[in-house]
Amino acid sequence: MKHSRLRRLLNQLLPALRRPRLAEQQGFTLLEILVVLTIMGFLIAMVAPRLTGLTSSAGGTVCDNNKGRSRDYVAAFYEKFNRYPNRLTNLVIADGTNADPLSNSYQIPPVDDQDVDTGPEVIKYEMASAFRHMIHRLSAAEAKELNDLGIFELVNLNEYTGLKKDTAGTGYESADGRDQNGDNRLGNWVDIAAIATPAPLREVVKVQEGLGVAMSGCGAATAASNAFTFTQAERNWGMDETFGRIILTIGPDSELVSSGMISKAATAPSGLRYSDLYTFDEYAVILPRLQATSDRLRATGATFATAWGSAAIGDLTKATEVIYPKGTGPTASGYNLSTNTSNYSLRTVDLTAPQEPWAFSKQRDQNGDQYAYDITVAPAANQLN
Repeated sequence: MKHSRLRRLLNQLLPALRRPRLAEQQGFTLLEILVVLTIMGFLIAMVAPRLTGLTSSAGGTVCDNNKGRSRDYVAAFYEKFNRYPNRLTNLVIADGTNADPLSNSYQIPPVDDQDVDTGPEVIKYEMASAFRHMIHRLSAAEAKELNDLGIFELVNLNEYTGLKKDTAGTGYESADGRDQNGDNRLGNWVDIAAIATPAPLREVVKVQEGLGVAMSGCGAATAASNAFTFTQAERNWGMDETFGRIILTIGPDSELVSSGMISKAATAPSGLRYSDLYTFDEYAVILPRLQATSDRLRATGATFATAWGSAAIGDLTKATEVIYPKGTGPTASGYNLSTNTSNYSLRTVDLTAPQEPWAFSKQRDQNGDQYAYDITVAPAANQLN
């Protein structure tokens, strides 16, 4: 019975398979092909701009999703293990001459100068503008507190893209920091010193006294002193209360990856689109302000020097926070907080207050409100410069 059914089915299919081919198959003429190509060109010209906009919007959506997921993964790791993931990326370049962190030099990698003609640098301009990274030398108390948070090792980025080789061809020359011509858009907040011996890329280092880390807004010059350098009057500072907090990123060496919680570290889609401007675009983890850092900032003998500009620092425990919509806010000409003619939201915040161990955060949505901080003793009363 089964064989007869199969035979009937084949008898129905075989005639269709045995259809005779056409004796002659006529192709397209050259004129017809040109007409079709012309029509396709017009269609592509009309559709491509819209597709470009969709791609840009999709990239922004992916970036926002990645930020949210990164925070969720770190939060989940902290909830599960009651500590932070180890081997997060430390945004520094080191002179690898000495293994002892107290003897080594640490600097912020070159920042995107917004000029494709000069080639790519390392850190995206928007990231540097938001966090205003400064090198901060860990004290013994800060190193211990990081260990208590589960952070025993970091991975020094040690990427020197954007620096010129020295005459010997083994190290790198010094480079200017903030643009000295006044447009305030180029380079690091401080000059980059010459590096005699580059350290290995993504070098795993022990968290200990003297290690240099990237801190938002300010940094102590040495491990043993409370002499801080801060960037400048915080006009158009893009982040909310990140001053004095260590900035790390989730890289491929992170324990989030090695533990299997995530398959690989995400990078922002913009990193691919703008590879001619910068090479590094991992997602940030802003650690809580450490108790030991708070103690250093509040110490009676603490001193502060500005890395850019000339304003003197005021009382960090009573800083004025200004909140304004993106595209508005204080300008280079300053803003009088006492009159507050634009009716921005103002509040007094303590930029030195220690934060709970779990109170990490991530890079803020760049489309949200903007923040600025009056942390300086301005020439005019209540003037945000």
